[in-house]
Amino acid sequence: MSGPARSNSAGRGVSPRQREATVFEMYRGRARLALIRDLALGEWSNREIASQLGVPQVEVSTFAAQHADEITEVRSALAGHLAIDTAGMWVSKRHNRVAEYQFQIQKLEEDIDTVRETHGPGSKEHVNVVRTWAILMSKVADEYLPTRVDRSERENGKVVRYVVEADDYLMQGLK
Repeated sequence: MSGPARSNSAGRGVSPRQREATVFEMYRGRARLALIRDLALGEWSNREIASQLGVPQVEVSTFAAQHADEITEVRSALAGHLAIDTAGMWVSKRHNRVAEYQFQIQKLEEDIDTVRETHGPGSKEHVNVVRTWAILMSKVADEYLPTRVDRSERENGKVVRYVVEADDYLMQGLK
């Protein structure tokens, strides 16, 4: 196949709404990773890639600038310096996952007070927000287990316990 993989349009006759959807898809999942890898390979110009995707060239150039670190990482992987299967994937790095959890935890901490005031302490809604907060906190703790293979130890009867320190009000919501 000539041109970048995952071509969904030759760029002709694409409506503005289709173009917006295509630009949005450039930033998501497999399409994002495929575009990063196409840019890292350097086999096609930004104009050729844009034409295949049916978006303006400026969108591909903007994407390339915003994801320059990931593109460089994929280039290193292609040169044999890094693992290719995880190159360009932010979620494959612990610090990125923990940062995402932290962001979600901070948003929930803001929401806990609002939900408590709106629905009352101990309400179903309040308890659900607090439980979600506790789940995210335990996921962060999981990230720092000595090895992530420790799940097999749990199956062999070893128990992992989490200690979540919180004020009395939050603990009441967890009960």
